[in-house]
Amino acid sequence: MFWCFPTLAALPKKKKKKKKKKKKKKKKKKKKKKKKKEEEEEEEEEEEEEEEEEEGCAKFSGTTLFLLLFSLLLILCEFIMCTDCILIISTPSSSSHNSQDPRSKPSLNFMPHPIFITH
Repeated sequence: MFWCFPTLAALPKKKKKKKKKKKKKKKKKKKKKKKKKEEEEEEEEEEEEEEEEEEGCAKFSGTTLFLLLFSLLLILCEFIMCTDCILIISTPSSSSHNSQDPRSKPSLNFMPHPIFITH
């Protein structure tokens, strides 16, 4: 299942349908017919792929679309959480206790976040 989102470049364009020419039937060897049929099938597949690309339609599979929406949701939640008041817990390192002056006080346990919003 694919979801189709039109791009801005594709909206004003209208594509004309190509008319297929009828080919004359000729009697030839079976090997040549098989090769021609395979070539025709490949050409038709390539034309279909080109037509899909020319439509200006970005196609996403269901799982890709789900992952995009889920990542956008996570980014939105992270943005909302960052705007609230956040306290950073800073623990003093063990080397600071054994430093030069034993009377030195450890750093503050709670420091406010630089972006501090009160409600």
